Amino acid sequence: MGRNDEKLANEVGPMNVSEALRDTMAHRNMSKNEMIRRTGIDRSTFFQILGGRRSATPAQFEKILEKLDPEPCERASLLQTYEAERVGEAVYAAWEKIRQFWKRLDALDAAGLPPQKAPLSCIGQAMEQAVSGPDPAEIRIFLPEDLLGRLGVFTDLARIGALQPDCEIWVAFLLAPAPESSAFETVLDNLPELLELVKAQNFRISAGSVPAGADQFTVLTPYPYFVLAGDVLILVSRDGSKQKELTDPSFVRDYEKSFAEALGRAGKVIDSSRDLHSCLQILGGCFQRFAGQEIYLLDPTPCIDLSITDEELRRYLQDDTLLSYKHLLEQTGVREFSTKTGMQQLVGNGNVAESGVHIRIQPEDVPVLAGNLKARLGKNLFLLSEETVTVPRDWSMYVLGEEMLIIVPHDDNRFLVAVSSRKIAEKFAGWFHSRLSMENADLLTRPGS
Repeated sequence: MGRNDEKLANEVGPMNVSEALRDTMAHRNMSKNEMIRRTGIDRSTFFQILGGRRSATPAQFEKILEKLDPEPCERASLLQTYEAERVGEAVYAAWEKIRQFWKRLDALDAAGLPPQKAPLSCIGQAMEQAVSGPDPAEIRIFLPEDLLGRLGVFTDLARIGALQPDCEIWVAFLLAPAPESSAFETVLDNLPELLELVKAQNFRISAGSVPAGADQFTVLTPYPYFVLAGDVLILVSRDGSKQKELTDPSFVRDYEKSFAEALGRAGKVIDSSRDLHSCLQILGGCFQRFAGQEIYLLDPTPCIDLSITDEELRRYLQDDTLLSYKHLLEQTGVREFSTKTGMQQLVGNGNVAESGVHIRIQPEDVPVLAGNLKARLGKNLFLLSEETVTVPRDWSMYVLGEEMLIIVPHDDNRFLVAVSSRKIAEKFAGWFHSRLSMENADLLTRPGS
């Protein structure tokens, strides 16, 4: 039996945990017998793990890593391979999509939407005309995710909004996924650009996601997609290469009605709101609604409300609204994720810019703040590895139960964007929960450490 196990352990298959372990052992010239001796794992069990016939338990895998002592990048790779094999391809792919979303969002925060140097498209001209009047403009967009980028819709909107800073622009999207996409992928693919638009003071955004495979407005028409900009209707071909402009009021009204009905069936998955006090009230209401459920917070720097006492906060602020928000946040039992760099920045310069609050911690209070943060580590504050996870520098994100994401600018709660889709929120909740409950390469501080 031992000989069969050893034979299987030497077989070469697709890259998986067993193969990754064999490769790492080979690079270190470490024999199987030596690893068995060092780890204390039963011989038959070890050969079955190395041959891919059984999965190592977290304790066994951690023991193997300890004795292999790989370089940090190798360790991260081994942990990611182990995690992917344990949770399955579909779940791990969703978690990778979340990581990529944060990475794209951070890159867009740094660079902004790419400038649109070409003249405005037919769609862009219609949108520009719609916002040129004195009244708030309403724009309705029904396009698949690939055409939104290819036709330059986001960059056109950003340029138009910058040219008309005093015009309030309401934009409603019906996001039509590509045939192989899910609502989760469609929303995450477009959310960074939508957030970048909402950064402009004059944009209000809402969006619904049409399920993949659902019938379009007119399935057989060569122009199944459209943009409504004020009194102008732009019909768009399936590949985006052809567009038709219509101004007949009856057509415009029919498409407005169809859009409203379709958005109602799809349900809004993204909505934005403005005004600091309104945002705090919305957050407070959400915290109460999800009381007793798991709530996670992703922050570029640790939340000051969770890191100082009421007395310390009152020395810097007299705002009872923020104090009430602090109490509610504490009562939720929220678990916060940030980075070592973010923690060092907060303690290093004492500058606090979050939730509409801008204060400077006095030098004599900085050691107290540092002590408070240290006391939180492993309890309700967990640091992520910046080698494997990109935490967006300009945003804070709340994951409420498995039902909602709320995204706000980190330094100013002047607006928030709510993503109210269970199919999306549960995947984010699963990622955060798994960071605390299983072996992974992302978490620097473990629960209870």
